[in-house]
Parts: sequence; C-alpha cells; structure tokens
Amino acid sequence: DSKFEPSPVDPRPFYPGPGNPPPNDGYPLVQSYEPTGGLWDDHDTNNVVPFINKLGPVCNTDVITPGTPLPEMELGFHRWLDSVGLSASYTSFIQMGPTYEQIRDSVLSSQDVILLLGFYELIQGGPDCLRVGGHYVTLAGVCTTSTDICISDPFFDKNEGEPPPGTAHGSSVHNDASLVSGPHLTHHHDRYSMIPVMPPACPSPATWALANYPNQWLADGIFTFENENPLDPAQSPVTYSGGPIVVLIDAALIICPASCCIEPMRGNINYDPGDGIDVSDLTYLVNWMFKHGPQPPCFEEMDVDCSGGMDISDLTYLVSFMFKHGPSLCPCQCTSPAPACLGP
Repeated sequence: DSKFEPSPVDPRPFYPGPGNPPPNDGYPLVQSYEPTGGLWDDHDTNNVVPFINKLGPVCNTDVITPGTPLPEMELGFHRWLDSVGLSASYTSFIQMGPTYEQIRDSVLSSQDVILLLGFYELIQGGPDCLRVGGHYVTLAGVCTTSTDICISDPFFDKNEGEPPPGTAHGSSVHNDASLVSGPHLTHHHDRYSMIPVMPPACPSPATWALANYPNQWLADGIFTFENENPLDPAQSPVTYSGGPIVVLIDAALIICPASCCIEPMRGNINYDPGDGIDVSDLTYLVNWMFKHGPQPPCFEEMDVDCSGGMDISDLTYLVSFMFKHGPSLCPCQCTSPAPACLGP
C-alpha cells in the first residue's frame, strides 16, 4: 500500500482543528479502520489490529480448520482485492515446494512472497514423519551469494537484540503492533539458511528446509501451531508424540503486481518499447549476468523460457530463438497454470 501511495507522508494521528492536516491515504489497498471516523492514518500502528480483524474472516481463518488453509489464504487475498476495487492490479499463484532460486527470483522481481513452513515430526524407529503444524512467514530479503533468506516472523524473533542485547523476548510481545520483527525501531529481520533436503516419507511437497529455525516442541513453542495452517483443509488432525521436528518449506504464496511485460512475447530485456527483441536485449542480459551491468527493469521479460527463474538457460534460449530458429519465447500473458505465468 505504501509503495503505490501517490503522496507518501509519515503516518500520523489526526487531531481536528486549524493547522492539523487529515490523515493521508491515496491508495485503497489498506484504509483507515478507525471505528468512529478515520481519525488515524491507514499506516498508523493503531490501524494494524482492526486491519487484521478484517483480514481474518476474508481468509476464513479459524473457520474451516484451526489457522488459515493455504487455498483460503490465496482466495482471501483476491476477495480483499475485489472489495477495494483492485482486482485487476495484482495476480498470484501458489508454488508447492519452492526452490531457493524461485524464491530469490520472485523477491528480486518485486513480488511479495509468503512462505508456509511445515513442522514435521520424525517418527522414531522408522523413516516416516507426520505434519504436526504449520506457520506463515513473510520474505523480507534474499542473498544472491548464498541460499540465505531474511524473514519477518510474527511469532519467533531471532534478531531482537533487546532487552538486553543478545536476548530474546516471548512471542506475546508482538501483540503490540508497533513491535515488529528485528531490533525494535530498526529494519532488521531474521536470517536463516535454506538447505536442500530429500525428506523422508513426509506428506510434504518440500525440497528445501529452513536450517536453524526453532524446532523444540515445548521450549520454542512449536506446540502453538499444532494442526494449524494445513496444506489441505481435509488433513486429519495428528498428535505430537515426542520425536524430533524438522522445518520444511511446504509452499509459497507469491503475489505479483500486474504483468510488467510490454510486448506480446518476453525478451525485451532493455525494456525499450517499440524496438522489438534484438541484439541489444541480448547484450543487456549478458552484461547483467556476467559484467555487473544494470539490473533489468522487468525480471519477467528475462524469463523467456517460462521456467519460473532467471538463469543461463534463458540466455541460451534467447540465443537459440534469435540465431538458430529455436522455439518461440514465452508469451507475456501466459495461459498455462505453470508457476512462471506471472501475467494477469
């Protein structure tokens, strides 16, 4: 909401009277939910709790199952868009078992990524495991030289630093909407490493885990999420029986602004309307990949093979198309259900 605010100002309460400007809100995704007449800004910390109270029913939270089923999370987002008149401004898709590369490229192309973490108990004496709960976190950043990610976590707060430095406080502190993840009043978030895994016989699509994430049932409070936030609303409840817990990245809900493509086909890397796809686009891509050149304005234009990521295969695909009569480039507005189809 703040990114597309046409006249951004610091959020402030409104006190009626001469010389006191009213709250500022020029973009309708989030509005002021002050019950008696909008006396605070839409980004005021007082607005967070009533905002969440409106989001919960839209996403069927604690209705079908405890927590929010993954399909309802995505449907709730679109119900909200419909209610504020922005249904044509965004699109979304669910990626089951996302790879680090898919997560990284989504963040770098300015998409919003919500991860559903699954807590899985390893059954002692065998290779099987059971999903005992789930938890949503939001991506805050990615590393390009390692498989580390930073998250904003509404429950666990690893990088707090207060009070005093080096200690952590309990999750209930975050019931105060002004106290976000990271040392308070800073922009720090929690950093973890993603590691590829071949999970045992778990009911999970995950191929990556989150290393060093809290995984103690009682000491870390994992029990809070028992049977919550299921992948499948029809999932049968389970009971934790004392085994070790692994934290897998079950799925990602990726929310995208409307497609940034400007041609019928992808490949306009330099983002020059009207010049078509030519050698200048190939040069731009090579410079970015290998010579620390400028970042392409639209990452979607780079994913010419619709793989869902941007890598050397896109360069090879583009060269084949331009000089070797290779297959056509991926269209900007995909019609298949593939995760790479980010267009509306």
